Amino acid sequence: MIKTIQIVGNARYGGATNLMLKWCEYLLERGHTVDVLSTDKTMVSELRKLPDIQVFDSIFIPREIDPLLIYVLFFRFISCFFVIGMMLFTPTQRRRDFSAE
Repeated sequence: MIKTIQIVGNARYGGATNLMLKWCEYLLERGHTVDVLSTDKTMVSELRKLPDIQVFDSIFIPREIDPLLIYVLFFRFISCFFVIGMMLFTPTQRRRDFSAE
């Protein structure tokens, strides 16, 4: 038996919600333990209809848009790739790779 947790954000009832419900049913049918953490009220009400499933809905994820924060986070995200690239391909490694050809 496998214990799983599914995490679902706010989404209008539709494809993603249906897919998650079917996935949870699939896991339950195979004897797995399923917990779901969701911020979507529609999803929570549908999940509570399924037997043997624990739903956690007492969380809050802020959704305010802060352009400055988004810019700062994007810059950090991009700089991580730059640092990783520099660590992987130092100038001496580049020379060795080209000289081997």
